[in-house]
Amino acid sequence: MEIVKATENLDAKMRYRLAKDPTTEKMSKHKNEVVSFDAYMVREEVNGDAEIVKVLSLHVVPDDIIIATNSKTFIREFLDMLSCFEEVGEKVDCIEILTGTSKAGREYISCRYAGE
Repeated sequence: MEIVKATENLDAKMRYRLAKDPTTEKMSKHKNEVVSFDAYMVREEVNGDAEIVKVLSLHVVPDDIIIATNSKTFIREFLDMLSCFEEVGEKVDCIEILTGTSKAGREYISCRYAGE
């Protein structure tokens, strides 16, 4: 596993939870919800087909759960959002998990900033 980007100064317990917690829930289970989070991690890992995939995990508060996705669209939009905020020294801590339908008729998830 290689960490691509993560919340600064994660302790060992949170690094483990974001990367390996067996109770992690699918991000798609939370579609159309607004979630607040205090930690995130984007990592690369090898899937069952021996391909390298990116996975994004969030620590949702106050629920104290980990949610994750390997959706390329979601991860790209999340990282773009982080970059926009980081350029002006601000943090993202609340997103809405959106859903849509592709031109091919497949459902996908994406995100948008949902804070104040």
